[in-house]
Amino acid sequence: MNELKDIRRAWYQAFYQGDIEALQKYETDNFVFISGTGIERQNRYVNIQARVENGSWFKAKVFQKEQRLEFKPLSEKCCLVTGIAEANTEQCSFGAVYFSEVWSKSGNNWRVESLHVSNVDKVQ
Repeated sequence: MNELKDIRRAWYQAFYQGDIEALQKYETDNFVFISGTGIERQNRYVNIQARVENGSWFKAKVFQKEQRLEFKPLSEKCCLVTGIAEANTEQCSFGAVYFSEVWSKSGNNWRVESLHVSNVDKVQ
């Protein structure tokens, strides 16, 4: 699981930096992101790139704190990762979210299939 932990950190770093090339390396071709605002699929990279270019993407270094983190291997090639995380910059907090990720391994490479987040009103 250490390999997957390292890849998850790199994936999140790529996300906060708006690094489309790295995101495509870590996400499957049919990656889906589900949140309270809807489902993102095909236009995800176009939307991120546009926000990076117009300066509305994360402008400061993001610090992510995982308050709970659990790896649940479903097989040798599939893992469910769940928990509660909070992302902050020095200027603001984005609040805590419950999250679940589905990771699959093809050959020697772990890639994320989906990410689902829901806002946490109060961490229990």
